[in-house]
Amino acid sequence: MKATLLTIGDEILIGQITNTNAVWMAQQLNAVGIAIDEMLSVSDDAAHISAAFDHALSRADLVLVTGGLGPTKDDITKTTLAQYFDCAMHFDTAIWDDIAAYMQRRGHPILEAAKIMAMIPDRCTPLPNRHGLAPAMWFDTPEGKILVSMPGVPQEMMKFMELDILPRLRTHYQLPVIEHHTIITAGIAESNIAEK
Repeated sequence: MKATLLTIGDEILIGQITNTNAVWMAQQLNAVGIAIDEMLSVSDDAAHISAAFDHALSRADLVLVTGGLGPTKDDITKTTLAQYFDCAMHFDTAIWDDIAAYMQRRGHPILEAAKIMAMIPDRCTPLPNRHGLAPAMWFDTPEGKILVSMPGVPQEMMKFMELDILPRLRTHYQLPVIEHHTIITAGIAESNIAEK
């Protein structure tokens, strides 16, 4: 199984934040036998995001997406996914109940604007967020590929990977073991090592 990691957000492309999500996901996938084919970062632009979906799904069996699932106007990943998979969106009451309960536990007012996070594309399986607000979305494509969209908040993405994504992948797929050997050298140039 080959994976592409796609991170969405202008804040990554302008260097405002470091893309730690891709590095962490690559380590976790490698540990369970999934090879990383490519890492991509794109802006908060629907055309760019759709083109990245096309590119990633043409190369990889698994596409993991982070970013763009919040309630602000630049969070367009979910609507772009609905357009990409040619499906409508619906208000998921179970997801909304989880969001409202999370906000209540934190002592935050339950804002009407947060309801946008409970709008879910019809073609996906929503995964409730146990450590934040926006749910993740699991899409199975007709070609047998998987696209999973998760929040960009690192702690939330990590919990989705640990509690939902990796266990599902281990259950449904025969994953090989990837072994790496590291040789540490000193006092010899890289070109000399290459010759040897």
